Amino acid sequence: MDGSTPAGPEYPCVEEELIGQFTLCRLADGTPCPEADLHECADHNDYRGWWSSRFDAQFIFYDPADLVRVAQRQLQPWKPQPYAVLDIDERLFLNPSGVEPEMLGTGLQRRYRIGDITYDRNNGLLYVLELFADEAAPVVHVWNVR
Repeated sequence: MDGSTPAGPEYPCVEEELIGQFTLCRLADGTPCPEADLHECADHNDYRGWWSSRFDAQFIFYDPADLVRVAQRQLQPWKPQPYAVLDIDERLFLNPSGVEPEMLGTGLQRRYRIGDITYDRNNGLLYVLELFADEAAPVVHVWNVR
């Protein structure tokens, strides 16, 4: 089982009693899933659903001047676009003890990789909390920002 969709992340898994009440599943282009996809999966859990094909922990970099312009209402909130992305998965422990796999997911679909982040401007240090890195306890990663 990969994540909470037993057949794999590319297949939808819906709760049959909700069919017809609202749109339970959408394709990548935003259209509703075909009727053939609207069935409950065998061996699902309470965290079932069509999540995504993968999750990654990333730092997403924006121009601070753009964010200031948003705060000053000179730019719409959706207008700033990142200029770079840094994937940090290779630096994480990624739940080595296998805590709560039904809730957190497994493999590429593991959720809750990182938690709170704070920056120490005086020392140029970025602190990132990795959840479930030491059993159920978090670990703090520290990056030197130059």
